Amino acid sequence: MAVAIALLIGALYRSLDGNIQSSRAELKGIVSVKPTLQLIQFLQQHRGMSAGVLAGNEAMKEKRAAKAKEVASGLAAVEAVTSPELIGGKAWKAIVAEWKQIDAEVLGWTGVESFGRHTALIESVLSFMTDIADYSALTLDPDIDSYYLIDTVMNKAPYALERLGQMRARGTGILTKKQMMPQQQVEMNTLMAELNGALRPLKVNLEKTARFNPDLQAQLTQATKDYMESAEQINKVILEDMMLGSFAMPPGDYFQMTTVAIDKGYKQMF
Repeated sequence: MAVAIALLIGALYRSLDGNIQSSRAELKGIVSVKPTLQLIQFLQQHRGMSAGVLAGNEAMKEKRAAKAKEVASGLAAVEAVTSPELIGGKAWKAIVAEWKQIDAEVLGWTGVESFGRHTALIESVLSFMTDIADYSALTLDPDIDSYYLIDTVMNKAPYALERLGQMRARGTGILTKKQMMPQQQVEMNTLMAELNGALRPLKVNLEKTARFNPDLQAQLTQATKDYMESAEQINKVILEDMMLGSFAMPPGDYFQMTTVAIDKGYKQMF
């Protein structure tokens, strides 16, 4: 009997210890995810400001330079809390090298090239954040409410916010020049469609989390409402001001409006 009990206790210990180690790894991962999300937020803002400056918006020059310093600080913040194995890998080194080139050369590029290089870098950082989740066991959380929350923060919400960020950058350039070419109309229509497509699974995730964790229902319902209202507001400006060719909204006001909407999403994730 003593041997049987010892075996059962040993099996229970190993099971509980495995859960504890997994939870500790998740907590470490969350510490790394937060500054990584903030780095993405800074890069998106820098992309938008660069679009304005390259389109001829002199008022954004100083803000863009200040934002570049925040990006550099964001990179250092990620390195300070992320595992040496990930920081020493090819993916992170490529991110750092690409940012240095953007920072040094962006003002000599066209608006199209700046947008493309920024967007590719942001996608690389999003992919790196997935590496953090995999490394720290965040990807396969056993609790269903936590699983949906993690999926929201790691995948659904960043994808939607990135579409809003691209709309901010493109719209700022268009309103600065007060001109919207046919290709830009196609790109904006595509982004609006992608945003609407991204909001549907995001809404489902938040609703499922609220169902399995009623204590978060009020907060998650408000988050869903904020995402939908922000998207509707920005889509309205694009359709009624840019698409119709009036260009009445000052580019600075549009940048500020979209930034408030995007920052609200990041605040919820943080």
